[in-house]
Amino acid sequence: MITITQAQAVAGSAFNSAPFDLGDNLSFSVSCDFSGSTLAGTGKLQGSNDKVEYVDLTATSGVITQTISSAASVLLGGTSIPHQYVRMVWTPSSGSGTAALTVKIKEPNKGYK
Repeated sequence: MITITQAQAVAGSAFNSAPFDLGDNLSFSVSCDFSGSTLAGTGKLQGSNDKVEYVDLTATSGVITQTISSAASVLLGGTSIPHQYVRMVWTPSSGSGTAALTVKIKEPNKGYK
């Protein structure tokens, strides 16, 4: 299992996380901890093969979009992802707060730990 933690970002503004390199791994999860009592918006996952052009991941790959209306912990993830890189895109609709991301990448035949 590979674990990557990103520093907090201001969730009251739109942001794209740094790309997570899945390598040859097909399964991953992104834990998003949002704080701020007035925070609202939508987080979604995008995939890329070159870290330049991104496309939205589809719902058939897993839970890839989540809308929140207050502080929350959200788990997004996917399986059988055909991209080497994944990032999270946050689009706020109101309020302010912070977001802390932790990514866990499942390595073949090793499972989550």
